[in-house]
Amino acid sequence: MGILDKMEDKFLYNKFVEDKWPENVYYSVYRLYNRIDDNLYKPFKNFFYNLVKYRRFLAKDYWWDSYFVFKILRDKLKKDAFNYRRWGITTKSDEYADQMEHCVEILDRITKDEYEKIEMKPHDEKWGEINFDGDIKEIFSRERPNVKTEEDKKIERAEFGNHMEVAWEKKVKDVDDLFDHMKKHILRWWD
Repeated sequence: MGILDKMEDKFLYNKFVEDKWPENVYYSVYRLYNRIDDNLYKPFKNFFYNLVKYRRFLAKDYWWDSYFVFKILRDKLKKDAFNYRRWGITTKSDEYADQMEHCVEILDRITKDEYEKIEMKPHDEKWGEINFDGDIKEIFSRERPNVKTEEDKKIERAEFGNHMEVAWEKKVKDVDDLFDHMKKHILRWWD
């Protein structure tokens, strides 16, 4: 107990002050101080802290792609999981951190966006890779090296479409898994 707390106790619990105007003035000033602290100081302090914490995302945040939403969500959940694991006071803080880290793993896959690359690997091995150097019109007119006939071209295009569809379904499944997991657990993430 600090010296100011001892002085406050002696002042407030003095029989000449108790239940009289000095005590009322003291509590009025104390409430005013807390309102100023809660409504002015803490929000500004938190704002500047968050500004520093999210500065690299604020500089690179654009409106035209969901990628940036996933990046910010990933960073937020990763930092929160760390804080829950290190500073959490609830008995389930480690469990909550595990749930958040599971979301971070899914978000890592989503933001890396290698679904098409992984899915197209066997297709590229079978039909050969296209060289993407040069003029854009020329690139779109190129054929894969192992496509020899018109029948091969039709088969390659159909397989290409199937591989792209599978890659899209995997990406959508990850997004669904992410939000299903968050929907199930997010309201319990408090400490």
